[in-house]
Amino acid sequence: MNDRKIILVAEENRKINRLVSYFLLKAGFDVINAYDGRAALKAVEEKAVDAAIIETMLPFLDGLQVLWQIRQSNPYLPVLMTSLKIREADRQQSLELGANDFITKPFELKQLIESLNKIMGEQQ
Repeated sequence: MNDRKIILVAEENRKINRLVSYFLLKAGFDVINAYDGRAALKAVEEKAVDAAIIETMLPFLDGLQVLWQIRQSNPYLPVLMTSLKIREADRQQSLELGANDFITKPFELKQLIESLNKIMGEQQ
């Protein structure tokens, strides 16, 4: 039986997506990758993800739209938003839409894992 948590990584930049996924795998998680907002929503709807890391600036549907739609059907899924934007308004909007946490790029991968573990612990 596999007790590894499944994390959705929704990040348009394939290099960043692969790097984050690699470190999540090394930290003991399984990963589902999405490179745009539509694929992220589809993954949440079709897979049993335990948490999501979502970039705010995704193609087709931006990360905030993805977050809003996730919250309509799954209000308890732990969601960590990431962004290159450093405006406080962007962070605040993410949190108001239901994100559990928000971190700004560039971030340390250790910080990402710590934040992910924290928000997943809040849901238990």
